[in-house]
Amino acid sequence: MRAAGVVSARRGNRFEVREASGTIRLCQLRRRRLGPLVVGDRVVIRTLEAGEGIIEEVEARDSVLARPASAGRSRLIAANVELILVVIALRPAISRRTVDRHLVGSEHLDIPAALVLNKVDLRDDVPAVPDLDPYRRVGYPVYETSALTGAGLESLARCLEGRIAALVGPSGSGKSSLIRRIVPGADLAVGALSRRGGQGRHTTTVSTLHALPEGGFVVDSPGILDFGEWELPVERIAEGFPEIRALAGRCRFRDCLHMREPDCAVAAAPNIDPGRLASYREMVGDRRG
Repeated sequence: MRAAGVVSARRGNRFEVREASGTIRLCQLRRRRLGPLVVGDRVVIRTLEAGEGIIEEVEARDSVLARPASAGRSRLIAANVELILVVIALRPAISRRTVDRHLVGSEHLDIPAALVLNKVDLRDDVPAVPDLDPYRRVGYPVYETSALTGAGLESLARCLEGRIAALVGPSGSGKSSLIRRIVPGADLAVGALSRRGGQGRHTTTVSTLHALPEGGFVVDSPGILDFGEWELPVERIAEGFPEIRALAGRCRFRDCLHMREPDCAVAAAPNIDPGRLASYREMVGDRRG
């Protein structure tokens, strides 16, 4: 008997495949040419007894998340992601550069993105709450949550329904803790923040696709930390900033990088957030050396 499913995890040389019914089967590849597979891949399997199966077909991917690896190669993280949630927290301190490079990556892949400000229960304990209005004005939804108290989790869960979503962001932002709250029974190792400096430590070691109660999936993976603008040529980084992209054609020079060029429409625009523009210029400066 054949059935359709989604790869939810890798177990050695085999893969867990979740069928639409919710049945999870441990499957092996029928042919090596079908691989490599990652979580989120849509597959057709031949079911066997004892909860096992054989993967016979792999559907074409709509999107792929990857991170840099050695020798200029990339390592696949997840496939068919339909929403990227950039998770930040009131503690550890928020890096605008990290947020912006994740958003640039999502724009490059044409995958919708949103921000999740986690640990809002610490609002009274931090010197200043970050201003996320520049992101709202650009069009990115912002969800304020607390994995500890449950604040905002209902709204977050609603935006995930029916989609494959990936949580990205720095260690310690609470990605795994959020998943554990919105996915009942999720078997996640959630680590405490390091006592020194409040920096997070990786607690997820294997990419996993968790099924949501109301439909859809969420990806948990340590590799997504490095997802961003790393593979873009310098002249395409501006395409990842919607507000810069909208003005780029008005510059005096077609190849304007919006750094120090004369008659730059981006530099002269009064509605461009200085922090976002600084992030853009830092990315371009890093790439140009």
